[in-house]
Parts: sequence; structure tokens; C-alpha cells
Amino acid sequence: MNKMETTHKDWWQRLKSYMKSHTSLTIIISAVILLEVMMGVMFLSAQNFIQRTMVQMVEAEMSATYLSIRNKLSIVEVSIDNLSRVVSESLDKQEWMFELSQRMVQNSPMIWGCGVAYAPGYYPQYDKFYMPYSVRRGQDSIISM
Repeated sequence: MNKMETTHKDWWQRLKSYMKSHTSLTIIISAVILLEVMMGVMFLSAQNFIQRTMVQMVEAEMSATYLSIRNKLSIVEVSIDNLSRVVSESLDKQEWMFELSQRMVQNSPMIWGCGVAYAPGYYPQYDKFYMPYSVRRGQDSIISM
């Protein structure tokens, strides 16, 4: 062990004497190491800042989108509630359901399509499935099928 301590001391002494004799090189190496450490710290802090900022921006955007969708959905739900009473009273008027679905699409710009689906076989004169449906095509064209 004594030999190891001597070797360690010799190594340290040689490094100290080298640093004293090459002061300018020692300063440059110290500055480079300090610069690299500072850049690493700045990179990590900038990365954390950007990540936090992006999370906040995405949360705000998603919240605004959610509120917009929720607002439109509540308007559509009110329209559907109003329509459901009329439909339940007029289930036997087949042709009137086409007009009703067309009016629903025409009067509410947020609704792109509306249909009334009957139980399979409700009308034996039609196919097994019967569903009057209206859909908006473009700005002022509504097709019923």
C-alpha cells in the first residue's frame, strides 16, 4: 500500500507541476470543461422548459376543443330531444319522416345528416330495414334517401 500511496502522490505532483508549467493550456482546458458543463445544464433546463410549455399549450388547446365539441353536442341534443317527441307520435307516417329528416338538416347547420331507423320488418311492404335519411351535400343541397 505504501507503494500505491507513493505512486498516487507522484502522479498528483507530476500533474501539478505540468499545470504550473503550462498555465495557458490549463486555463483553456478548464474553460472548455466549464463551457461543456454549462451547455449541458442549459440544454436540460431548456428542454424541461419547452416540454412544460408544450404540455400547457396542448392542455389549453384540448380544453378549448372539448368545450367547443360539448357546446355543439348540447345544441344537437336539444334538437334531437325536440324531434324525438314528434317522431314517436308519427311513426306510422312513412313519407312524412323524409320531410322531417330533411327539415332537421336544413334548420340546423351543425347537423350534417339525420335519419329515423325503424325496427327490422316494421314496414312489411319495404325491405327488412327501413330508414328515411337526409344528408347535407355542399352548402345548400340536401339529399333524402
